[in-house]
Amino acid sequence: MEKVKPYVDGNSIGEAYFKALELLMNKSNPYRHLTVNISQPFCDGLMQESPESLDIDDWCNILNVGTIHEHFCQFGFCKKTKTGESTGKAWINDRIEALLKPDGEYYERLKQQIEMVEKRLQAGMFGGCTNALVCQVFLENDLRNACIPRPRAPKLPCLTMLDFKPKTINKVRKLSIFALYRSQFFDIKAYGNFISLAILLYRTCKKTKYEPDFIVSTANNATFYCKEKKRLYDFLQNDKKVDSG
Repeated sequence: MEKVKPYVDGNSIGEAYFKALELLMNKSNPYRHLTVNISQPFCDGLMQESPESLDIDDWCNILNVGTIHEHFCQFGFCKKTKTGESTGKAWINDRIEALLKPDGEYYERLKQQIEMVEKRLQAGMFGGCTNALVCQVFLENDLRNACIPRPRAPKLPCLTMLDFKPKTINKVRKLSIFALYRSQFFDIKAYGNFISLAILLYRTCKKTKYEPDFIVSTANNATFYCKEKKRLYDFLQNDKKVDSG
């Protein structure tokens, strides 16, 4: 029997997420890690102005969220966000704000690095250095905190690295993003994290005049937070509109 690979690919964000959830729920992934490729994270058509808002509702006509989106937004999780809400929509917005809002848990760690990447992309001149546009989130002090013997080290970032990859195809400049998480909850956080990466990629492309391409997200520890993960899976699976993008 062929061993299942720890990799899924989907056209839309929702399709890729559901495939990852299905693989993990069926326990057919013999590894702890999982890589998710989102090949078409944006709707077809010309790029629009980036909404100032970080609310997912204002991005749904830009992002290819997939047909599970409405059901995911309605789902009630066991854990509440910092705003006291527990819906899937609240968790999506929580993940968007973590990456892109000034008081978000990743924003300050990444703000200056992303600005450096944007300036480099705006300058053009492709070469070896544009293959090294890497932003580090997990820093030496985080490792120091992780090495203190205790049951759990609080406030360590799950997102550890972002890698921006530009390329030119038929004179069209395109940009993709690769994200690495040391650990990721595939119930409350993964779908929202994928959406937040798409928004970051879109905004970066608008500033640098690139076309947004694909997203790759790898979790070195793909896991769940809530015990009702099967309820989420069944809730989304019952929406048989789950599509190919």
